[in-house]
Order: sequence, then structure tokens, then C-alpha cells
Amino acid sequence: MTSLTYQPSGRIPRIGLCALLATALATTFLAQGYAWLMISAIPHSKSEVTLLFRLVALLGMGTALAVLARRVAAWGKIRHPAWMGWAGAAIGLLAWYVQWAACVVLGGMRDGDIGLDFSAMEFVAGLCFRPEALFVWGFEIPLINASVTMRAALIACWLIEFCAFLFPPMLAGRKRAAMPFCEKSDKWATEIDVTTDFEWLDDPQAARHLLEADPTRFASLLVPCVNEPVGNHARVTVYRCPGPDSFITIRNCREMPEEAAPLPHEVKSLIGASAGKVECFWEEPVVELLRVPIPDPDALLRHWSDAANDRGGCARPGARVEPPRGSILSKS
Repeated sequence: MTSLTYQPSGRIPRIGLCALLATALATTFLAQGYAWLMISAIPHSKSEVTLLFRLVALLGMGTALAVLARRVAAWGKIRHPAWMGWAGAAIGLLAWYVQWAACVVLGGMRDGDIGLDFSAMEFVAGLCFRPEALFVWGFEIPLINASVTMRAALIACWLIEFCAFLFPPMLAGRKRAAMPFCEKSDKWATEIDVTTDFEWLDDPQAARHLLEADPTRFASLLVPCVNEPVGNHARVTVYRCPGPDSFITIRNCREMPEEAAPLPHEVKSLIGASAGKVECFWEEPVVELLRVPIPDPDALLRHWSDAANDRGGCARPGARVEPPRGSILSKS
């Protein structure tokens, strides 16, 4: 029996394993580059600028690992979210382990504690295969002469760094593997963020029950909204498959100007809130990845865009406006 919503098949193709191994190799070089940046490129001082640079480097590394995990799932066509989550965690753990070995080697070279008879990369590789030595050099020695406060601060920084390496690739990989995949065509569904906004759904639960009972009614349920600079509306994402069935996600969105958002002034300054700029600060899913019959998604998008224009609607920038061709829910 076909499920109402998209359910990943749980398949892990061989190409996915190849993509994971290739990414693991690339991760080792990325981790050594991060270690070089933290040890050699950024000045060693306790100034606010230095700490900011280190924080940016850490966030950049976490983002890069998340991108790599997403690429593994996408290129490898992995449709097993739990497995991909663990694979992403393994990528992050590998990067964290290698960067610690590289930090020990580069730190020793800088301080003159380590004399090298061969290249630094070979020394890093050798240290990676000696976890007991890495633990002593990387964790025990830095804590020997440190005060209790300094030890607590170092351990807290290490834990933050560990989490920044581990969780972004784990969550990103799991999320990417859960995206709709067309098994018949062996391709990922095309994600289309519909540029037309729709009227707010006052009773999301009733709308959910209605669509679950009859998914074909989604087109009549979604009404392009009247143009308003700020207001509540629904947003739609369509996942297009080559076959007759596609998937749709509907979310209620509450918008407000950034200067009126319920955020502290410091946060508004950090995100660069500007007067008159409108953002969606709250979303509630109505349905997620609901299986719906859309033989011609292009005709459906044209219909929504034309309907929004006819009502003076609020199609967001980038909406395509073309004359409708054919039926929405049946092939012309």
C-alpha cells in the first residue's frame, strides 16, 4: 500500500559507500588545513579579535563538514536517514581526530618540542595510529600546569569544538537522506520553492485531515493571498518527481518587520535588522511531504502565479508569469 507521505526506502547503493570513502579522504586534508589555521595562521593571543577569528574558523569548519555530508547523501543516492546520520557523525569524528593530531604536530613544530625527520603529514598520519600518544600530547600535557579554572575553560572549549565537528554533518546528512527520491527514475525529486504566497490556513489540523483523506484537494485549498506588505500567509514547497506523483509541503508563516521582531536589541544588531525589511519569524507545518498527483507541475505553478496576479496577489520576486497551458491535475 502506498503511504500518504514520503517514506525513505532505506537503500544504501554501492556508489554511496564510494562517496563516503572519498569524502573521508577529503576530510583528512580539510582537518589538517583547519589545524594549520588554528595553530599557525591565527596569532596566539587572548584578544577579542583572535577569539572571534577562532570562532569563525570553527563555525566554518562545521559548515564545511555539513556540506560534505549532504554531498555524500546526494551523490551517493543514500535513502537511509539513520544510517546517513551515523555516517555524518563518523565524518565529523574523523575530522576532529585528525585535526587534533595535526594540532599536536604543528604545535610541537612551533614550540620546538618535536623534531621531524620526515614530513609533517607523515608525522600526523603516524600519530593518528597511536591514540594513546595522541591523548597524552593533546589532552594530558596541556592540563598539567593549568589552574582549575583554566582546566575547566579548556575542557569546555574542547567540548564545544567536538560538538561543532560532530553534530552539523550528522544532522545535515540525515536531513538530506530524508529528502524525496524517485525510485522508478533513480533520481532525487526536484525541490521547487513556490514563489506565490497563499492565504493563511486558520485550522491547520482540519486542513491536514482533509488533505490526508483526499490529497487531490490541495489545489482548491490553497488560495493565492491578497498583496499585503506584512501579514500571515501559507508557503508551499513542491518536490517534483518524473512520475505522476509528487510531494508537497505546506507551512503557515507569520511575518513581521525585523525591527518589530520579538528579539533582543543585540540580536537584531547581530543579524543586521533593517527598517522595512520583512522576514518570516515563525512557521508551523500543515502537511509535510504529502504525496499528491501533479502530472504537470509547471502548469500548476503558472496557474498559481496567474491567480495571484489576477487578485493583485503577493508572488515573491522571481515568480514566473506565463499563460496557463493544459490542466493542473490531469495531463493536457
